[in-house]
Amino acid sequence: MKYVIFLFGFVLFFAACKKENASPPQLTPAVDPNTIFPNYVHTDSVGQYYIQATFNGKKISLSPALPPRDTFSNAYYLDEKIGLDQLNLIRSNNEGSAEMQMYFGVSHMLTRPIPYVLPRAILEQCEFTQFQFYDSWHRHGVENDASDDYTYQASTNTGMKLTVTSFVDNVIEGTFEGTLRTNTGKIMTVKDGSFKIKIFIINSGE
Repeated sequence: MKYVIFLFGFVLFFAACKKENASPPQLTPAVDPNTIFPNYVHTDSVGQYYIQATFNGKKISLSPALPPRDTFSNAYYLDEKIGLDQLNLIRSNNEGSAEMQMYFGVSHMLTRPIPYVLPRAILEQCEFTQFQFYDSWHRHGVENDASDDYTYQASTNTGMKLTVTSFVDNVIEGTFEGTLRTNTGKIMTVKDGSFKIKIFIINSGE
């Protein structure tokens, strides 16, 4: 009887081992790093005007051969009567896979001593610069909603630094660095950023 009980226990143990070995753990497929933004973005050759930086370790220059000519893309809007003071800088690369947008609020750039550094100790109301870096090929849904994972953004109040080093003959130059984030938690580290853009000045108060 003892022999039978031992044999029965052995059979159960052996069966359990076979069942466990028959179902190996499922492996998560490796993600090709070349499919992750901005690794696949092709940089432009740096022309006369540009926005460029190293984004998550990849140096990218946004300097299209035919830069935007519309006033919204690269313009300084002023109207003292309504307190309007907004400078817009926007650049995409030639293939259209990435875009950087920079919005200066209440910079007083026409009379501001240079260099102009943000953040700084004492700020006027609405004085900051907003940065947005877009994964342009994968935009979807509603921008800035909870599932927006293609807009990397921050301001000089929330993780970015900006220095305007020159503003002469409507050409603005400077540097930037910091950290951008999407609403879904993706992080973009920005280093060695620089820009040189010729802008329109649109003063509605004149």
